[in-house]
Amino acid sequence: MSRTIPGDYTQLSVKAETICDNRGNKIELTKVVAEGNDDNFLHIKSDQKLKKEASIDNKFTLRLEAQLTNKSFLTVSILNTAHT
Repeated sequence: MSRTIPGDYTQLSVKAETICDNRGNKIELTKVVAEGNDDNFLHIKSDQKLKKEASIDNKFTLRLEAQLTNKSFLTVSILNTAHT
């Protein structure tokens, strides 16, 4: 198993095979081979995985924006307090 995406790969199967996980969610599997590597890989596409990654990205963005807003607010408050 590799979580990194091979740079150049060629599909070994023409059509993706669709299977379902234990909750009935569709998962598409395509056999691929990476150039310069003797191993075969599966390219896996899952709608649930895409939703999960989008959720993680959204939460990260919201946390970052909240932290930036809080720091900006604190900086303005400190500067205003120093001038009075």
